[in-house]
Amino acid sequence: MPQPRKIKRDIHETQTQIIARQLKTLRKKQGLTQVQLAEKVGLTQNAIAAYEVGRVHIVDVTLVDLAKALKVSTDELLGVKTTKVQTKNMSLRLMKRMHAIDALPEPTKKYILKTIDDGIKANKRA
Repeated sequence: MPQPRKIKRDIHETQTQIIARQLKTLRKKQGLTQVQLAEKVGLTQNAIAAYEVGRVHIVDVTLVDLAKALKVSTDELLGVKTTKVQTKNMSLRLMKRMHAIDALPEPTKKYILKTIDDGIKANKRA
């Protein structure tokens, strides 16, 4: 099992802290424990804990594995801000709601999206 690499205290510590915060936030949004996330990526709970406090630097392969396990892009895990592109026919109000739903824990998100899907299907039948 890969072991986390300790980092030197330098310029990169700021980015490491951003990634650490993002990892913890995204894991909690998915409703996962450190143990569950560790099992998904083949690491130990101690490694996940070390990553989440920024004690160690996440290597690129592990970063990709974590992003896949959390079902997010590596940019999101890295805390990279992307420009928001407004969909031509979608209202700002609807987009805000969709972003709010996307930020919810996975079980809650699935419940809400299923409810929306059911409403759409019922409307098509009517």
